[in-house]
Amino acid sequence: MSRNHVSSNSQSGFTLIEILLALSIFAVLLTFLLQFITRTTTTQHLVTERQNQLLIGQSLLNRLHKELQLVDDNNSRSLMPIPLSGAQSKGRSIYFRGMAINLDNGKRGDTVSFLAVDAGQSLPGRRPSQGVMQITYRVAPDPDNINSFVLVRDETPFNADIDTAMQDRITFPIAHNLLSFQMSYLHDDSNSWRQDWGSKVDERLPHVVSVVFTVAGADGGPAKTFFSTISIPILN
Repeated sequence: MSRNHVSSNSQSGFTLIEILLALSIFAVLLTFLLQFITRTTTTQHLVTERQNQLLIGQSLLNRLHKELQLVDDNNSRSLMPIPLSGAQSKGRSIYFRGMAINLDNGKRGDTVSFLAVDAGQSLPGRRPSQGVMQITYRVAPDPDNINSFVLVRDETPFNADIDTAMQDRITFPIAHNLLSFQMSYLHDDSNSWRQDWGSKVDERLPHVVSVVFTVAGADGGPAKTFFSTISIPILN
């Protein structure tokens, strides 16, 4: 009777070299995959931060355009001498105040104050105030980031009684991550740009306002500068 003999070679599995080779190929593929995911995530983060920069810049420009178009040109009203507005001059009226201020980083962080008609801000749980508002934009340190600043907006209803007006004053941040905020003012009579406005006697309104500000990039990314010129409608 014959017997069938099965060779031991036909039952053998993968050799150690084949296993090590497969693991090496898998490790290389996994490395490429992780690098691809990392680059994709980084790119998405940069795109998101760039979009946030553009959103901050464009929103601020739109707000400034809108409110400066609402500047009050009534010769019978002048700025209220309230704190941080730059309008605390005694013995004369100030109708529009722009001050050039140097920040700790060596760049500009200007303050501007003006009266605007129906420029009240709508906030959660609060209806916008009607009538004439005194608006002040000023730069303050950012409590969340020592390397940048925040643009603050003060809104005070115009009132001959300063104490009453201050009770209804609201203050809130407009833009974070600012590196600079600079404004210049043009008067048609001299056809020259000024860094300050309202320091001279009986100085009315500028005809054109220039605004330049820089928004910092996140995580050391590139900063972006925004620029615009805004014409102020003057009726009187």
